[in-house]
Amino acid sequence: MATSFSLGNVAAWFTPPRMLESREMKTRVSIFVIGHLFSPILGIVTPVYLYFIDPKAGAPLAVLSASIACFWLFPFMVKVLGRYSFFCHLSIQNLLFAILWCCHFYGGASSPFLPWLVAAPFLAFFYLGSDAATIAAVLAQIGLSFAAFVAFEVLGGGAPRTLPPEAIQGVGMVSLISAACAIATTALFASKILASQAELEREIGQHLKTSEALRRATLLTERAGVAKSAFLARAGHELREPLEAVIGCSEALIEDVAKGPEAEVLADVRRIHRAGKRLLGLVTAIIDISTIDAGGMDIFPARVDLAKLVASVVDRWRGALSARGGSVALTIVGEASSAVVDVAKATRILNLLIENAARASNGGNVEVFADLRGGAGKSAAISVRDFGAGLGANELERLFDPFGDVDDAGKTRPGAVGLELPLCKRLCALLGGELTAASELGKGTTILAKLPLGPQRQLRSKDRSWSAAA
Repeated sequence: MATSFSLGNVAAWFTPPRMLESREMKTRVSIFVIGHLFSPILGIVTPVYLYFIDPKAGAPLAVLSASIACFWLFPFMVKVLGRYSFFCHLSIQNLLFAILWCCHFYGGASSPFLPWLVAAPFLAFFYLGSDAATIAAVLAQIGLSFAAFVAFEVLGGGAPRTLPPEAIQGVGMVSLISAACAIATTALFASKILASQAELEREIGQHLKTSEALRRATLLTERAGVAKSAFLARAGHELREPLEAVIGCSEALIEDVAKGPEAEVLADVRRIHRAGKRLLGLVTAIIDISTIDAGGMDIFPARVDLAKLVASVVDRWRGALSARGGSVALTIVGEASSAVVDVAKATRILNLLIENAARASNGGNVEVFADLRGGAGKSAAISVRDFGAGLGANELERLFDPFGDVDDAGKTRPGAVGLELPLCKRLCALLGGELTAASELGKGTTILAKLPLGPQRQLRSKDRSWSAAA
């Protein structure tokens, strides 16, 4: 494995950068480079053997040796000049010259070197491919070279016989073994490259299948989420009608019983009325959360005096908290008379925050602080603080999760399910703001809502990209 990687790095070094972009071209150049670097080592065995049996061979042997050594130059020429196809054909021509040169001096048409001609198209198709144009060009090149050789032999009076027949047979065996080893080396490297590519293609195919499976799973999850939100919204609407009937009837009973002496009955009816209103609030929160998650809630920005809006909401809560023995304090810093917000949703957010704080304080004191110094086009910071038992770090992390289980809910927040803050989180995000919380055990919790005061275009919740856990 280490050898194949090192050979691949060597081949990549000789490959021009533009050829690395195509996997097919990179493979062909790699085979060409490795073949030309190692095949001459095997090919040079033949001239060495010829020199061993005939030291006086002289110029013919020198020309053959030079022709074989030239193969080492082709990878460098491809790297420097980049004309890959041209040097492939030139390399094949050099191979044909070496073969026919040996045939001329050692046996003519019956030379043992003649079978080497089979290697020429084999290597050419490795280097250039096997399309029709390439096959025609290579066969024409071989045919013209062989025709020139035959013509030269006929006109030149036949091949010189520089070695006895028995010596030529020995040379033939050596040359055939060298040729077989050279071709086998090239084919072995090519097979490793193709095997690596096949493995890579299988891995890519597996990754594509995994990616497609994940995409389908994500799509199914999204569809399930939309279906869940649609179901909750529909179920919530179905629940609201009987709840409103219960609340209406309890209000009528309160009025009737208040005229008589049944004080205990009146207290029970009032508890029914409060529980009905609480349940109606939960159902409404479920509907709104589902509508926002399904991308179906609209934004209607309008110009408003935000200081007056905050003061009016707090004033409405003063009487309700006073009846429970509590109070709400308001501090406003700055004014934003030209603020542009969705009035209904901003009011809803502030109401929910005060309601949540009053329940956390068990009907006790609530503090509201509104920093409106940002002015139009910026952000308003409105914080609501309760004086309850506070939350630990684990509970604080799950405070905005509608499906989270806040341990403190059953102790310091009697009857609280925890939908007000998740709904506020979504409403703030829908308006382009954010909702954060800070709490300290024994001292209470502060919820901070930041709302942009600049003009916003009318849009729907599906146009917002946000996360309730953010």
